[in-house]
Amino acid sequence: GGVACEAASLKELQTCSKKCPRSKQDCELSDWAQWGDCSTTCGPGLQGRERTIVKQRDGDGKPCEGLLQQFKGCKQGPCSDVVNGTFGEWTDWEDCSCACNGIKTRSRRIASVAQNGGDALRGALEEVAPCNLGEACTGRKVDCQFEEWSAWSQCSVSCGGGQRSKAREIAVPPQDGGK
Repeated sequence: GGVACEAASLKELQTCSKKCPRSKQDCELSDWAQWGDCSTTCGPGLQGRERTIVKQRDGDGKPCEGLLQQFKGCKQGPCSDVVNGTFGEWTDWEDCSCACNGIKTRSRRIASVAQNGGDALRGALEEVAPCNLGEACTGRKVDCQFEEWSAWSQCSVSCGGGQRSKAREIAVPPQDGGK
């Protein structure tokens, strides 16, 4: 006559109240790196330097303070070869998109980009214009067009010669003498 083996009698848990000590790690930043090269080869530009976070703040430590990047102006010698931006020639107009009330397009490429303080490009690379407008577009014959047929209806009787039907609507009515 012993005691029955139960899972609850194999392990027992109890809370404890020991507190963990708070850590105190201040944030540490590296020294500044050397200034980088000037962003231009002539005229005014920018140069920068950076530093990194060596140790992250932990617990009650001090947070990081200060910049991670710095920039300052720099100036190289004078720019001698100023190049203004230019476009190439316009292509011929493409064919009109339709016989009546259409559009046409033409395009051009960039021949050179601005360099060393030259003037930047201003303008479009593509033009769109209306075409085939006016009286030639009136009186155009348009034939009637139908929508798709509906499904067949149920037969009017279960036997002995009933009828069923299907229908469709006019999608585009005839215009200016069309059929």
